[in-house]
Amino acid sequence: GLREDVYQVLSKDLRGGVIALGSETTWTLLRARAEPARRLGADVLDGFTATDFSIRQLARIGCNDQVKARRWALAQLHARIEDVRAEPEAGFALLDCAFEDARDAGYALYRGELKPEDWTGEALVALSDSITEPAQRFGREMIGKVFEAKNADVLLGRLAEHPAPGFRLLVARLMRDYVKDDTQRLRQLVPTIES
Repeated sequence: GLREDVYQVLSKDLRGGVIALGSETTWTLLRARAEPARRLGADVLDGFTATDFSIRQLARIGCNDQVKARRWALAQLHARIEDVRAEPEAGFALLDCAFEDARDAGYALYRGELKPEDWTGEALVALSDSITEPAQRFGREMIGKVFEAKNADVLLGRLAEHPAPGFRLLVARLMRDYVKDDTQRLRQLVPTIES
């Protein structure tokens, strides 16, 4: 591991050199087992810009055990909100994060910054497949808000297979509301759901 005295030299005297090694080295440091390595990675993040990391990497940095790294990553995600809107699922790691501050910030980002048209059927299904129940609940909330004819077939077909009981209830309600008395629409959906 990275000993404390080595960390002190790297973080102070050779800080510029660590930054010069590039974002991939910093990404590796942030994911290291040794806490001093993760701390060093967090300490040099301010030498990088939002575009030095992918949205997926920023979301994972947002779940780092180093508070400094989490705060930096969240600021960068806000700076790249158009990229988050273009590919919402790339940042979903934040919603399953072990740290409450990061999770709360992730939910606030998605609720406050994304518009209904930013949510594709694929993104909604990916959100619904999150690991934690709060993220799945958020997925159901967003589906309820943005469900419409253009994504109905994809969503109902994929969500009908979801194992969580909350999704079965959601699918039944959405089908009832979407199909209403339109037997033709029901015929179109039934093969999708049964296949």
